[in-house]
Amino acid sequence: METKRIILLFSYIVLFSLLSSAMTFTVDGVMYDTGKKNISATVVGFETDDENATISIPDTVDYCGISFPVFTIDYKGGVFLRN
Repeated sequence: METKRIILLFSYIVLFSLLSSAMTFTVDGVMYDTGKKNISATVVGFETDDENATISIPDTVDYCGISFPVFTIDYKGGVFLRN
Protein backbone atom coordinates (compact mmCIF):
# COMPACT_ATOMS: atom_id res chain seq x y z
CA MET A 1 0.00 0.00 0.00
CA GLU A 2 2.84 2.40 0.82
CA THR A 3 4.47 1.70 -2.56
CA LYS A 4 1.28 2.72 -4.37
CA ARG A 5 1.20 6.02 -2.45
CA ILE A 6 4.80 6.75 -3.34
CA ILE A 7 4.20 5.99 -7.01
CA LEU A 8 1.05 8.13 -7.02
CA LEU A 9 2.87 11.03 -5.34
CA PHE A 10 5.76 10.76 -7.79
CA SER A 11 3.29 10.74 -10.72
CA TYR A 12 1.64 13.92 -9.45
CA ILE A 13 5.01 15.64 -9.06
CA VAL A 14 6.04 14.71 -12.61
CA LEU A 15 2.69 15.78 -14.05
CA PHE A 16 2.76 19.10 -12.18
CA SER A 17 6.30 19.85 -13.34
CA LEU A 18 5.33 19.14 -16.96
CA LEU A 19 2.26 21.34 -16.78
CA SER A 20 4.06 24.21 -15.09
CA SER A 21 6.84 24.51 -17.65
CA ALA A 22 6.72 25.85 -21.17
CA MET A 23 6.63 23.47 -24.10
CA THR A 24 8.20 24.21 -27.47
CA PHE A 25 7.22 22.03 -30.41
CA THR A 26 6.94 22.01 -34.21
CA VAL A 27 3.87 20.99 -36.23
CA ASP A 28 3.85 21.13 -40.03
CA GLY A 29 7.00 23.25 -40.07
CA VAL A 30 5.63 25.93 -37.70
CA MET A 31 7.31 26.26 -34.29
CA TYR A 32 5.14 26.98 -31.24
CA ASP A 33 5.72 27.80 -27.57
CA THR A 34 3.04 27.38 -24.91
CA GLY A 35 4.52 29.58 -22.20
CA LYS A 36 4.47 28.50 -18.56
CA LYS A 37 0.68 28.28 -18.26
CA ASN A 38 0.27 25.90 -21.23
CA ILE A 39 -3.13 27.34 -22.11
CA SER A 40 -2.38 28.67 -25.60
CA ALA A 41 0.36 28.49 -28.22
CA THR A 42 2.42 31.32 -29.66
CA VAL A 43 4.05 31.01 -33.08
CA VAL A 44 7.78 31.57 -32.53
CA GLY A 45 9.20 30.61 -35.92
CA PHE A 46 9.08 28.28 -38.88
CA GLU A 47 11.35 25.77 -40.53
CA THR A 48 12.15 26.90 -44.06
CA ASP A 49 15.02 28.49 -45.92
CA ASP A 50 12.70 29.90 -48.58
CA GLU A 51 12.18 33.60 -47.82
CA ASN A 52 9.13 33.59 -50.13
CA ALA A 53 7.45 30.62 -48.43
CA THR A 54 3.78 30.82 -47.53
CA ILE A 55 3.10 29.68 -43.98
CA SER A 56 -0.37 28.65 -42.85
CA ILE A 57 -1.07 29.28 -39.17
CA PRO A 58 -4.13 27.47 -37.82
CA ASP A 59 -6.60 28.74 -35.19
CA THR A 60 -5.64 25.76 -33.01
CA VAL A 61 -2.72 23.34 -33.00
CA ASP A 62 -2.78 19.78 -31.62
CA TYR A 63 0.25 18.40 -29.80
CA CYS A 64 0.45 15.28 -27.62
CA GLY A 65 -3.33 14.97 -27.64
CA ILE A 66 -3.85 18.54 -26.42
CA SER A 67 -5.44 21.25 -28.56
CA PHE A 68 -3.93 24.72 -28.02
CA PRO A 69 -5.56 27.90 -29.40
CA VAL A 70 -3.10 30.07 -31.35
CA PHE A 71 -3.53 33.74 -30.43
CA THR A 72 -0.14 35.37 -31.01
CA ILE A 73 2.81 35.40 -33.35
CA ASP A 74 6.17 36.35 -31.84
CA TYR A 75 8.69 36.87 -34.63
CA LYS A 76 12.11 38.31 -33.82
CA GLY A 77 10.87 40.01 -30.68
CA GLY A 78 7.80 41.61 -32.26
CA VAL A 79 4.49 40.21 -31.05
CA PHE A 80 1.49 40.28 -33.37
CA LEU A 81 -1.99 39.42 -32.08
CA ARG A 82 -4.30 37.27 -34.17
CA ASN A 83 -7.57 38.89 -35.32
